[in-house]
Amino acid sequence: MKKLSVSIGQLFGGRFLVMEKLGEGEVGQVYKAYDTQAREYVALKFLHPRIASHPKSIESIWAELRLVRRMSHRNICRIYDLEKEDDVYYIKMEYVEGENLKDSLARLGPFTIKKVISLAGQLCLGLQEGHRIGVFHRGFKPQNIIIDRQGNAKIMDFGISLPKKRKKAEFKFRSAEYSAPEQVMGKKGDQRSDLFSLGVLLYEMVTGKRPFRKISSLIEAKGARPPSPTPPSEVNPAVSDRLSRLILWLLEWDPARRPQHVDEVLQELKFFEDEIHLSEAVEAHEQRSMIFPQFVQSKWQRLVRVLKERKIIHTLVVFIGRKQGTQYLFTYFFVKSKLSTPHPFSAMMKLTKQNFWFVVLSILFRLVLGTVIAPMSSGFRLSSPPPYHLILAP
Repeated sequence: MKKLSVSIGQLFGGRFLVMEKLGEGEVGQVYKAYDTQAREYVALKFLHPRIASHPKSIESIWAELRLVRRMSHRNICRIYDLEKEDDVYYIKMEYVEGENLKDSLARLGPFTIKKVISLAGQLCLGLQEGHRIGVFHRGFKPQNIIIDRQGNAKIMDFGISLPKKRKKAEFKFRSAEYSAPEQVMGKKGDQRSDLFSLGVLLYEMVTGKRPFRKISSLIEAKGARPPSPTPPSEVNPAVSDRLSRLILWLLEWDPARRPQHVDEVLQELKFFEDEIHLSEAVEAHEQRSMIFPQFVQSKWQRLVRVLKERKIIHTLVVFIGRKQGTQYLFTYFFVKSKLSTPHPFSAMMKLTKQNFWFVVLSILFRLVLGTVIAPMSSGFRLSSPPPYHLILAP
């Protein structure tokens, strides 16, 4: 087996013009190249000779590539083929222009919660597709996630991992801080191992720090688990208790105590996505009329909590319920009306003096469309919905 030697400007195999080195991992070196036959940019992963010289490693990669090549998902980098040229094994992959998550975190530090939830959802969808066909990543780390300019995430190296059971020493080649404990101990990894790695990524995205330090060293030296990580909500106040609990759930040391399937994580993320949409709608509180479909079927308590968090306490909210089988929540935020009275009727009297035509419009809404006006002020009880609100309509 020849020593791996790839240089910039080389026309590899008489077909691929090697342009730049993109990175290096435990499996091989990755280069951007121009395919002169297909006339497109591709990524080539040249396998390390120490891996390519082991038939079992090649067989393992081939077996998973047969499955992975069937995947076509927006959050997974396409893998085309494993080929051999002049005793050098290489994998031809889709070239994704963007920045890997490791570099992005180093440059920006902790991400906003909105960005974290968006990326987490995309990563889960990618993992879901792989797990669906029985392929587990087992090498899920920031370097293997590319974020393009539009904020879309793509998972790299699906199906390009080393054999499922590995010796502890094999982890010394790279940082094992994103690997599940069972993987570091040389045991077989599965979908729960990928979810542990996802938990490490989420922790780092919201705090700028990894939850554990020197996991592999602790396991090798003592065979014991490190102390439990500090809850993310204590490191970053912007992290809600519920999001913090989700991340810690993913980081459970025992695989049986983690989420068993990525679908469970997606279900939790849906809650945070709805909350973010609701919060953004509330922030659009200038005096105007808007339709927010994301409010439909939102729980009243959630709306109240978001309004309180955003300090929208001098607000007029108009709920429009079902009309010809369609549900809308029409909101008219009247922030400049300084409602400070403890009673909704008194508040309406003040509004009448301030904006006669708005009250006339609201009465028409009530009579024609079946709406209800909910004046919210600092003294108005928000623990229960107005008597005619239709947010909970199925």
